[in-house]
Amino acid sequence: MSPISTTGRLLLVGGLVGTLSLGLTACGSASSGGGTKSPSASTTAVEPVTVTQAWVRTTEGSMDPTMAPLFITIKNSTANPLSIKSGSSTVAARVEFHEMVMKDGKMVMQPKASGITVPAGGTTMLKPGGDHVMLMGLKQALAVGSEVTVELTFSDGTKKTVTAPVKKFADGNAQYAGTGTASPSMSMSSSGSMSSSGMSSPTSTMTMGGTTTP
Repeated sequence: MSPISTTGRLLLVGGLVGTLSLGLTACGSASSGGGTKSPSASTTAVEPVTVTQAWVRTTEGSMDPTMAPLFITIKNSTANPLSIKSGSSTVAARVEFHEMVMKDGKMVMQPKASGITVPAGGTTMLKPGGDHVMLMGLKQALAVGSEVTVELTFSDGTKKTVTAPVKKFADGNAQYAGTGTASPSMSMSSSGSMSSSGMSSPTSTMTMGGTTTP
C-alpha cells in the first residue's frame, strides 16, 4: 500500500474538521431553537375582593355631624362567601356596619347583627336605604369635594383601603335629592353602644326623621 501523500493527508484532515464543524453547528442550532421558544402568556391574577363606587355623605346640613354613611359596591371573586370583619378611618373614632329595617311603621337604622356579607362570586351594593358602613364619632366636618380614607378588613384577611369622595345625596344618587337639603334630618334613640366591628346590641337604633335613608 502506497503511503498517503502530504497533500492527501491535509485534504483528509480538512474534510474531517469540516464534517465535525457542521455537526456541532447543527446541534447548536437545535439547542438554541429549543431555548428560544416564546414564553407562554402570563395569567393576570384576579383580586379576591374589589371595592368600587365609593362615596361618603357630607355632614353639611346634617342634624348629627358626628356620623356619616359610606356607600360602596363590593365584588367577591372567590369561591367562598366573605364578610367585612372590621374597619377603621383616621376621620372617625370607629367604623360600624348598619342596616335599615321597618319598626313600628318607621324605617330605623340599626347594627347589622349578621355583618355585611358578599356571596361567593357575587356582588353586594351598599347604598342609601339599605346596608351601609357608618363612620361614627367623626373628628372633623366632611365637606363636599373632600375625600375620606377607610380601611376595611374581610373575613379572609384581605384588607382594602378605600378612598371615597364626599358628596351630597343629590350628587351620589338623584333619588335622594329630596328637597335639596344636604342630608336628611335624623334623631337618634339608642339604648346601647356598638362595637368597632359593628356586632353590637341590636337594640341600638336610629330613627330617620322624614326619610328612609341613612
